[in-house]
Amino acid sequence: MAETVLVTGGNGTMGPWVCRELSRRGARVVVLDLLPEPRFRLPDSKPDAVIVGDVCDVDLVRRTFAEHAIERVIHLAAVVGEPCEADPVRAFEVNVIATARLIDAAERAGVRRLTANSTKGALGPMPARFLHPVYDPVPVDHPPSPRQIYEVTKLAVERLVVAARGRGMSAAALRMSTTWGPGKSADTHAGLSFHSDLVEAAMRGGEIATDIHPDQAFDLVYYGDVGAGIAAACLADGPLSSPVYHIGAGRLTRMADFAAALEEAFPACRVTTGDRFPPGRNILLDTAPARDDLGYAPRYDVPAALADIRALKG
Repeated sequence: MAETVLVTGGNGTMGPWVCRELSRRGARVVVLDLLPEPRFRLPDSKPDAVIVGDVCDVDLVRRTFAEHAIERVIHLAAVVGEPCEADPVRAFEVNVIATARLIDAAERAGVRRLTANSTKGALGPMPARFLHPVYDPVPVDHPPSPRQIYEVTKLAVERLVVAARGRGMSAAALRMSTTWGPGKSADTHAGLSFHSDLVEAAMRGGEIATDIHPDQAFDLVYYGDVGAGIAAACLADGPLSSPVYHIGAGRLTRMADFAAALEEAFPACRVTTGDRFPPGRNILLDTAPARDDLGYAPRYDVPAALADIRALKG
């Protein structure tokens, strides 16, 4: 019998990729989202049921568990990026309180596995050995030290997962590296969509100027691998040895190489780089625990991802 997986935020940017992977692996997929339709229509990504509603509606969440016999949960629904700074109360209501209530409902329903998305931002400022030009892989147990509201709420999600594990639930938080792919834009991710926006510009052609130094490197994980990693974490049969897993590319891509790949894939564009090394967490996440426990193995380097985008967008 196919297991039933609830995907909160399943019609958001990442959701269709996750739903497609779940379906490919034989799961029955139920989406709970404020949006009645996905932001990006991905072929072969059609949930078995869509419930239009707010993850903050605890009665709706509890009914969903009961009426659809939910066995596993993937929690993607969240307020992301700059809107958290603009409205911290809403950010905590959605990202923290709703997550706590969702976990409670899952425990009461006897759910077998729950995963909740976190972010590399929860790590906070990073020591020099993890940044350019060293890029030591960041282990999953590196002490977090968030600064911004979004980062703080996601660390709270990680702590809620740890607490659920302490009560006996099979659960994990998933930290993403720099995600990119169709559906992600400035409209959906408020300042966190640099590479996806460059792809859209390259598809239109012409001159594209960026001030990023050609040697700046990024851990770029394409949405095809993101979907596979999240689905694997949800459906893996073995025990989850870690409360946190890193979902990344397992490799670095220099800005110069990303620009060259864009020009190769879209010959009508030309990309110029600059001399800035941006502050923040352009780091390489250690994905070895995800590989060992979940069988996670990223498939897409940048040229392969760009080929997939061209095929998807015609």
